[in-house]
Amino acid sequence: MGTVEAICYKETTLHLPVAVMERFDHYTGPTVHDRTVPITPVGRNWSPSSGQCSGLQLSLKLAWAVNIYKS
Repeated sequence: MGTVEAICYKETTLHLPVAVMERFDHYTGPTVHDRTVPITPVGRNWSPSSGQCSGLQLSLKLAWAVNIYKS
């Protein structure tokens, strides 16, 4: 679980962020700065029987408050 530090947009559009900078307290891998990791949108294409489809999303889950009983 982490804390959103910044949301980065391109100057030309405000539709979907280029990245969400998230700080993780116990992360030990590569970071941008002080345990901060960029979360970037993920895109997928698929072909159901009705035609071509595509999707683009940020894989984040909102947590207002978490404790040891609700994690």
